[in-house]
Amino acid sequence: TFGAGVAAVVDPGTVGLNASASTADNIFELFAGIDSLPINTQTTPRIIVNRANGSVGTVGTIILRPASIVHAGITVTIGGAGTQGPPTAGLIERPEGADVRDLLAGLHIAGARPSEIATILQMLRAAGALSAEIIIQ
Repeated sequence: TFGAGVAAVVDPGTVGLNASASTADNIFELFAGIDSLPINTQTTPRIIVNRANGSVGTVGTIILRPASIVHAGITVTIGGAGTQGPPTAGLIERPEGADVRDLLAGLHIAGARPSEIATILQMLRAAGALSAEIIIQ
């Protein structure tokens, strides 16, 4: 360990170093120690929906849990019997444990508009079917 005050988070991708007089004498030892530090990052799963252009992006792994919702003539069912089928005009079925990206692809195939996708994702989150922050731009 290097002691308190040697490193500080500057932004999500930068750590600033404060090489004090005691570490400045042996800067190579400091860098060697930093090089071998394990870095643990925890990314909050997110889904970003741009209502203006229809783009949808995800951050992290987002696994679906059982739920069933209906919005704007689109039924989304996660889990249960028969949830392996391809998306149709008004029905999207996915198995429990499926990745949200598979659901998003199905929503696009089914012709869901960006505002409908945003609402469906919010409903699934409210139902406990996905654990992710939903950002709507």
